[in-house]
Amino acid sequence: MPGQFSWLHRKITKIITCFQGLPHLFILDCGAARKLGGYQKSGVYKLWMNTTKTYFKGLKDWAGINKNARYNYFKLMDSTHFRLSIGGYSGDTGDSMSQNNNMVFATPDKLDTHRCAAGYQGGWWFNYCTYAFLNGKYYYGGPYQPSGQFYDGIYWYSWGGYGYSMKFAQMMLSSS
Repeated sequence: MPGQFSWLHRKITKIITCFQGLPHLFILDCGAARKLGGYQKSGVYKLWMNTTKTYFKGLKDWAGINKNARYNYFKLMDSTHFRLSIGGYSGDTGDSMSQNNNMVFATPDKLDTHRCAAGYQGGWWFNYCTYAFLNGKYYYGGPYQPSGQFYDGIYWYSWGGYGYSMKFAQMMLSSS
């Protein structure tokens, strides 16, 4: 993988770690997003504003297969709602994220129009609702039945579908 990447989000087993190596930045709903103040929120916006970043997702299924999605353009458009601007997909997962282009980041206490964040019990850029959800619940073994009416696992629709929770997911950014 060319370029220097900083990882923003990882889910491995039930341990969740966000913004490794980037202290004092807003954590995009890793169990604590609602508890953080304005300083941290402005920090992540400064990280992503005014420059085009390369956005990379690494996924692993329960059979041990690794796949990647890369977006050549990733930017947050405002510091209040973290509106997503994303494009230029390449990779072997299929594009499950471009549908969320121009969406604001919603959380269960800062709802989106269709109340997807409440149904998923997590934050994301929802567009009625989403084809990719990496902030989901960790369901052991892959295939799962959702606990409610929403598929709330760690999924990437174009690779595994809604009802398959990935074993590992990470999101990374690079300025190169």
